[in-house]
Amino acid sequence: MNYEQDRVWQLVRLIPWKQDDVIRLFWLRYEDVNREAFAAGLATRIEDEYVFAVAVRKYSFFDANAVMSDVIDLLDQNRTALEALGNTGISKLTILLIARDGFRMAQTSSLIQLPTWFPVDAGLERSFLISDLGQTAEENPLNCVEARIHNVSELLFALEKALVDKLQEIHTTNSMRTLQFLQAIQLNPQPLISDVARLLDACNDHLTSIADSRAYRIGADGKHLGARIIKLTLNSSPKQLGDRAVNVAASMPNSDVLELRPSFFAIAWRPASSMVCGQSNWHAIFVGMFQAYQLMNGSAHAGEYPVYPVALQYAMSLNLRLFLEQARSFVEAQI
Repeated sequence: MNYEQDRVWQLVRLIPWKQDDVIRLFWLRYEDVNREAFAAGLATRIEDEYVFAVAVRKYSFFDANAVMSDVIDLLDQNRTALEALGNTGISKLTILLIARDGFRMAQTSSLIQLPTWFPVDAGLERSFLISDLGQTAEENPLNCVEARIHNVSELLFALEKALVDKLQEIHTTNSMRTLQFLQAIQLNPQPLISDVARLLDACNDHLTSIADSRAYRIGADGKHLGARIIKLTLNSSPKQLGDRAVNVAASMPNSDVLELRPSFFAIAWRPASSMVCGQSNWHAIFVGMFQAYQLMNGSAHAGEYPVYPVALQYAMSLNLRLFLEQARSFVEAQI
C-alpha cells in the first residue's frame, strides 16, 4: 500500500530508538511513478531527529551481499544535502529508502564507516540493518487506520443482509430449506417450521434498524442471524463447525456455484476431515464472519490487545475484506 506523507511521519515516531543509535534506515514501498517528489516531501525535523528520504534507483539494492555498499553509495549521492544537516543541531538521523518494490533480502548486521562529512557520528563505524517501515512500526488495532475496521463493518453488514434477504427469498418457495439452514446454525433450542417467518422478520428488522453500516458491530448474543453464526463459531471446535457447514450446504444445493478462497485466518480453523466445495464455502463464511467479529472487538477494546505491525494489520484486513466481498456475491448467487 501507499502511505500518505503524514502517515509516514506518524509511523517513524512510533518506532523507538535503540539505545546509543543515532542513525537508522527504513525501507518504504511506494508504487507511484514520482518517487522523487514523494521523497522530497518527506524531509522534516522531529525534535532532535531529522527524517531524510531518498528514492532508490533500479540498479541498487538487489544483491544481499552488496547492501551496505549500496548504502554508502546512496550517502555519497546525497552528500550535499546530508552534509548541510551538520549545522542544524540534529543528533539523530532517520533515512527512508523509497522504492517501488518491497525489501526482501536477508541481512546480517554489518559495520560501515560513516563518511567524515556525515551530520551524525562522522567518521565512526556503525552497525545497522535496513528495516521495513510498515513491519517495524506497531500499533494496537484501535489506532491502526490501515486495519480499515469501518470497511470491515460495512462489508460484514452487507454479507449478513445478503444472507437474510436470500433466506427470505427461499422461504417463499421452500420453507423447509430455510428451516434446515436455521437449524444448522442454531445451537438450541432448535427452531420449528412455525418459527421461520418470525425469525427472519426479526433478523431483517435488526438490520433495518442500523443507521450506519460502517459503524455496525456484530454481537454474539444469538439474537439475529450474524450473532447466531458468531455464537455457533465460538462454541464449536473446527470439526463441529465443519459438520454444521455440511448441513448448511445441504440446504443450499447451489453451494458449489463458485469456490471461495477462505481468508488466511481460516486455515487455523480447517477441520481435519475433508469437505467438498460447497461445504468448504460455508465453513469459510462462518470463519470469515467470526474473524470480522474479533477484529471489531480488537478495535473496541484496544487496550486489552498487544500492538502489531501496521503492515500485518493492513494485509490481514485486506485479505478479509476481499473475502467478505466474494462471500456476499456467493450468497446472492444462491437459488
